[in-house]
Amino acid sequence: MKGKMKKAGIGSNIVLLICIVVFCFSAYKLVGYLTEYRKGEQEYSELSSCVTMETEETEDGKTDSGKEHPPAVDFSSLKELNEDVVGWITIPDTVINYPIVQGTDNEYYLGRTFEKRSNYTGAIFLDAENSRDFSSDNSIIYGHNLKTGKMFGSLRFYEDKEYWEDHPYIWIITESASMKYEIFSSYRTDADSSVYTLEFASNEEEETYLKDCVAAGYYETGIVPEAKDFIVTLSTCTSDTEEGRRVVQARKIYEEENSSNE
Repeated sequence: MKGKMKKAGIGSNIVLLICIVVFCFSAYKLVGYLTEYRKGEQEYSELSSCVTMETEETEDGKTDSGKEHPPAVDFSSLKELNEDVVGWITIPDTVINYPIVQGTDNEYYLGRTFEKRSNYTGAIFLDAENSRDFSSDNSIIYGHNLKTGKMFGSLRFYEDKEYWEDHPYIWIITESASMKYEIFSSYRTDADSSVYTLEFASNEEEETYLKDCVAAGYYETGIVPEAKDFIVTLSTCTSDTEEGRRVVQARKIYEEENSSNE
């Protein structure tokens, strides 16, 4: 009996030791993740100095924080840090206010920041096959779905129609133009979905695509894009399935040439 108790005690100690090792390893990984995240957050916070939001007081005394005015972007400073920069994206009154890069593939910036530092936060990047000036039929912009809501984590809020009503526009600024888009649909899809089509062979093909995108939306926005419209698709992963994706789509409604973003 004593021998069995001794063996049981040794077994319990081994199990306890394994649990301690697993706990320590998990804690180490968590600390590493949080450290990486803070470094990434600090980098993007510093980069925000390269953009200036134009604001003005409205008739009711409130401040228009960029819904009607494009931000001014210092591309010269951004290009000194990374020649891959192709634009800046901002959704007024949200945390989405980041530079956009474009690599030679869609893997490089998944684990690297704007300044090409290895980091879990990655970067906001344009599909490698898209035109750099956002003249593709469908320009796809990727970003990580961080639990904090940073990067493209806040796209989850577009499941709520009231959130869309309060944040209906996207600004994309390049060296040559300021472009305003209105969001017409948001929904969940899969990584291999046709939503990731970049160019269309005909107007009929694009019209069918756009109808499917509108129908897939969480709610009706009343906005019906046409084949002649330039589309932008913001894409991030979902937390429930490995192949799940969340997208927010918008059509360009305004563009003006830039003379100061040099």
